[in-house]
Amino acid sequence: MDPLEHLRPDSEPYHQILERAARDWDLVSSRTHLLRNGLNHVYAAQGQLGEDLIIRISDGSHRTPLQIESELTWLDHLSRHRCAVPRPVRTADGKLLETFEHHGEEYHVGLFEKLDGELLLPKREDWLRPELQRQFGKMIGRMHRASDSLELPTRLKRRHWYEDTEMMMPANVPEVYDEEAADMMFSHQHLMEEFAQDTDPKHYGLCHRDVHCLNILNDKGKLWLLDFELGCQCWRMVDFSVSLLFLFYLPLWKLEGTGPEDAHRFLVNVVEGYRQEHALESEQLAMLPDLMRLRETLCYVVTMPELEKWDKAIPMGQCSMSELFTWMEERWQQGFPEYELDISGI
Repeated sequence: MDPLEHLRPDSEPYHQILERAARDWDLVSSRTHLLRNGLNHVYAAQGQLGEDLIIRISDGSHRTPLQIESELTWLDHLSRHRCAVPRPVRTADGKLLETFEHHGEEYHVGLFEKLDGELLLPKREDWLRPELQRQFGKMIGRMHRASDSLELPTRLKRRHWYEDTEMMMPANVPEVYDEEAADMMFSHQHLMEEFAQDTDPKHYGLCHRDVHCLNILNDKGKLWLLDFELGCQCWRMVDFSVSLLFLFYLPLWKLEGTGPEDAHRFLVNVVEGYRQEHALESEQLAMLPDLMRLRETLCYVVTMPELEKWDKAIPMGQCSMSELFTWMEERWQQGFPEYELDISGI
């Protein structure tokens, strides 16, 4: 452990876990340091041969060991199919996940190869380039194609989006949410849950569900997709909808001066890249507005109870989170939000 790192009382268990993980993965224990802490604690690490690695420690409060193992198994499969994702590193005895107990609490540890590059932040000069948009689509298409060939054992099956209840608006609306807006969000997600039972299987499958700028690294033009924690069974177009919503509609990250024409061109190029890797039917694009509404609901459900925390955590916002949610509530109070989105001819 880096001796210069400040030891807070709540971080002490993680230092103990790091020492034990260093033995299992044969790491240089003195060359670890904290990168960030939130739902997970993430550390930089180094192997005995000098290779740079990333350690992620989860305290088990928001995901089970089986959910984490499922994610790591999925990532291992994707990396073997040449997808641009972090490759998990196995222990000497072949495990992707180690679980350690400390003072009666469980901590789940995974190790990854470190990726180079910088976050692909919401900048016009990056996101409006046709070649980057096509590469973005190709990255998602390859991930979906590889995921189609993954057969997870029953115990590791990824949940459907509607089974992820902590991301869903509850029927009995807590006081922290605006009642009118929350009731409308609940009605929409209920309709979508019913629709999911009859959807065309080829439009639906294992998805990332959180593809946006803070989960993409740009390494000299090569894109890497990070953070598969929200991965689930959903309509495949969910992996277009999040970036489309954030970059062209929500005021938090909306690219300055962009409008419906830019959103249309974005989709044209993304779809072109996607189709180089995976089949996509035009009717799938008609799902985008509903999937954007689901994403608005997820953001509202997760973030609204801890607005102050998220205001500090989200970089480069064009507005505050409280301003975003006031804007969002006003739209949902009027019914299901509309998006000026032209998908004709794509």
